[in-house]
Amino acid sequence: MCYRQSGRTEGYRSLFGAFPEGLSRYRGISQNELIMEKINAVITGVGGYVPEYVLSNDELSRMVDTNDEWIMTRIGIKERRILNEEGLGTSFMARKAIKQLLEKTETKPEEVDCLIVATSTPDYHFPSTSSIVVGRCGLVNAFALDMQAACCGSFLRWTQQQAWCRAVATRR
Repeated sequence: MCYRQSGRTEGYRSLFGAFPEGLSRYRGISQNELIMEKINAVITGVGGYVPEYVLSNDELSRMVDTNDEWIMTRIGIKERRILNEEGLGTSFMARKAIKQLLEKTETKPEEVDCLIVATSTPDYHFPSTSSIVVGRCGLVNAFALDMQAACCGSFLRWTQQQAWCRAVATRR
């Protein structure tokens, strides 16, 4: 997802550092008032990628002792997408999604300030998946952060991104 600040404070880089455009832009607003003003993060675009290979419940039932009806009543999953190409992992899927997102939002890679990857299946423990993605996508001004929080990872990533927009003043 692509986040952008909203509100009249858009454009500054750090609440606690220098204001590169100067305070003249915020004439009549003290630094304390600027810090206290609520900064919101808004979703300006969504990108995604799913692998081509589909593993259906019927196919799964040929591998293990189960059936479609049992899976559907207990879990509700009809099919799953699996990345089965050798040597590819989460960073590959993230790169595909980011490429799509940058195109949709007409954002240049160097305009991205922050990348947070929420996954329970990282490529490696070190380096982080987000670091791999930042390097391969050319996000030269972005810091990278991985979050491993299982099912609530996406929710925590959204709240973390909003917190970064408020505290560090990331723009995208």
